[in-house]
Amino acid sequence: MGLLMLEKFGDGCQLPGASPAEIAACEAKLKIILPAEIKAFLAVSNGFNGEVGQGYLIL
Repeated sequence: MGLLMLEKFGDGCQLPGASPAEIAACEAKLKIILPAEIKAFLAVSNGFNGEVGQGYLIL
């Protein structure tokens, strides 16, 4: 699902993917283990800037 979401937001500015070390640091800081799908999404796009409907998507 996550990677398919990127196709829906093609008009905005996709940020570069997060490194495995950045993802691990996020998990450590938040004291959680992210689901594999979220990790895969973050590895492709570490966020997205642009309009989404009436507002903005903030990851």
